[in-house]
Amino acid sequence: MLSKEAAMITEYLRSARRPGGAYEALTVADKRQFYREGMLQATRLPADTAIEPVRIADMDAEWVAAANVPADRRQVVLYLHGGGC
Repeated sequence: MLSKEAAMITEYLRSARRPGGAYEALTVADKRQFYREGMLQATRLPADTAIEPVRIADMDAEWVAAANVPADRRQVVLYLHGGGC
């Protein structure tokens, strides 16, 4: 069974691809914004989460840190998104 958040995201994405929807006419930048808005609706970060934009070589990246994690318990997840530029 899907979580409430996963169900929200699934419905958001399905709604855009229904026959007669304008999704296919969107530019790549508009599609990215569409997905960003959908994800933000279902996945809110805690208010004390710190997001630090960084640049690594020619790529934009972010350090995301929860304030309530003790320094000796911090771990890193490396997420690489594929799909080109």
